Amino acid sequence: MFFFTSRFNNVPSDFPGAPEPSTFGDQLAWLEKDLRVANSLRDVYPWILVAGHRPIYSSIHGYSEDGKPIKESKRIQEAMEELFHKYKVDLYICGHVHSYERIYPTYKSEVKSQTYHNPEDTAYVVIGTGGLYMTIIETLIAFFFLFNR
Repeated sequence: MFFFTSRFNNVPSDFPGAPEPSTFGDQLAWLEKDLRVANSLRDVYPWILVAGHRPIYSSIHGYSEDGKPIKESKRIQEAMEELFHKYKVDLYICGHVHSYERIYPTYKSEVKSQTYHNPEDTAYVVIGTGGLYMTIIETLIAFFFLFNR
């Protein structure tokens, strides 16, 4: 049993006309409202999971430097991490990056706990391995063209 909301109009992704990560529109108001409701129902639904497309924390080049989010990841962190902390989101799950990463409960780029048992902060999981095959093929094609000119 879990709390699920489907009251949304426009979810950012990589489709034409999607809002850029730096302009979240009314998504933040929607997210805060739903997190407030979910948090008030903890006795019924003890876990709050948020799913998104792009990572906040990832060790992959282009997403962080020295363990701190950069570019889109930083904009998402700045927009959403406070809400995750305020409403005690347990887990943020995303994809986009073609790898798997599991990040200990983290807040403001600092690991706050090295356990997943009743953490005070959000744990993060990147599950983008479904696109890994595409990344391997793209790399092989680029390699092939590089050496077969």
